[in-house]
Amino acid sequence: MKVIVTLGDVARRNLLKAIGLKGSAAPPGHGAEFQAGPYRLINSYHCSRLNTNTGRLTAQMFEAVFRRARRRSGRLSVRPRDAREG
Repeated sequence: MKVIVTLGDVARRNLLKAIGLKGSAAPPGHGAEFQAGPYRLINSYHCSRLNTNTGRLTAQMFEAVFRRARRRSGRLSVRPRDAREG
C-alpha cells in the first residue's frame, strides 16, 4: 500500500493518529496531500448528501482524487468509467 485516500476531516485526523502522528500533522481540505512515512495521504471531502447536494463535492472532484491516487500508487492505467455506473 502506497496511497491512502481519506474521506473527510474526521477520517484524515483518525488515520494520522493511527499511524502515530498528530491529527493536525497533515493539511485539511479536498485534494490536500501529505507524505506520512511510506504512505501518501490524499484527502477528499466526505461524500455525504450535504456535500454532494450543495455542490461542495462533485462527482468530477471525487473521481479526480481517485485518479490521482492511482497515479501516485504507480497504477497509471485508469479504467474508463462504465456508463452503467451512473
